[in-house]
Amino acid sequence: AFFQLALVCEENGIWGFNSSPLHRLWSPCHMEIDTKIACYHILRCKVESHISNMEYWRRVVNMKSKAFKPQESELLEF
Repeated sequence: AFFQLALVCEENGIWGFNSSPLHRLWSPCHMEIDTKIACYHILRCKVESHISNMEYWRRVVNMKSKAFKPQESELLEF
């Protein structure tokens, strides 16, 4: 997913995103990705109202990964 984000940023002339950040002061530490960005730029599809946001995210990342913390809300957190 990070490589795809780097490509999307590069295609749109956004040079502040690195797929392998060096953690220097000028380098961003994170990039917020909403469902619309995930659909249009990673999955290359349109957001459809009958499909839940969680279903789109299941297509992008492994939701069973230990990287995800259990949440009280429907938000995803690493």
